[in-house]
Amino acid sequence: NVIYFSIKKLGKLFYLDWTNRTVIEELIWLEEAEAGAWYLSLQGKTVVYSAGKELRFRSQIEACNEGGLLWDGLRPEAKMVSFIDETHWLTIARTDTDQPWQLFKTGCQETQPIATIVPPVSVGYLGGNDWFYGTAEATYFYDSANNQSVKYTALGGGDGVTVSADNRYLLKKLRQTSWLVVDYPAVKTSGVEKHYLLTGISGEPTIIGDDVYFVRVKACEADGDCGEIVKISLQGSGVWSISAVWDLKNVAAQKVLGVVN
Repeated sequence: NVIYFSIKKLGKLFYLDWTNRTVIEELIWLEEAEAGAWYLSLQGKTVVYSAGKELRFRSQIEACNEGGLLWDGLRPEAKMVSFIDETHWLTIARTDTDQPWQLFKTGCQETQPIATIVPPVSVGYLGGNDWFYGTAEATYFYDSANNQSVKYTALGGGDGVTVSADNRYLLKKLRQTSWLVVDYPAVKTSGVEKHYLLTGISGEPTIIGDDVYFVRVKACEADGDCGEIVKISLQGSGVWSISAVWDLKNVAAQKVLGVVN
């Protein structure tokens, strides 16, 4: 396993290789990124980062070693990145402060604008030729193979939409204990809105496959009871139901980060 982490004070990006636990090796020197945002690709080979208002990248892939976002001879200011693969990503950027935000598909050798209904505020990749973007008022699914945007009413507008690791489900918090889960492949196949409403969940759920994990937190009691982790699964009837519960003893968890089989 390789773990990536940054030390902001030093302005460096490091990786920790667990095959040699006593050695920490410097992966990339990124002094100019000290105060900026960092985005790491799914396989961990490419880093996109903001240096001031400029968006730049560094990669372990030789053909994509380093560079920056360039469009029409200008260096746009970027505010959000979502990776498609190790050498391509979606970027919300603008060429000047008096210009509206635009959506770009960018990578090592290319930058091309993508038309949106109105200026986007969020973006996320959905696998294949598909992604979504959010505006202040609505969320749209975009199929680039057919060059088509479809409005998804239930998601509303703004940001706060996350996507599961397998690109199947989208998740958005509606109220304090209510979450909307969208089954994107079902939406694309049927052409209608397909989603589930999860209620009574205060902590942020984590979606893994067809299972949702969340933490029921409470103040630790004298006997070591600190709440529980709950797993709910999608049944054949299209209903989510509790499939497993794990007690938390002497540990007050906040969120399920993942599951190791």
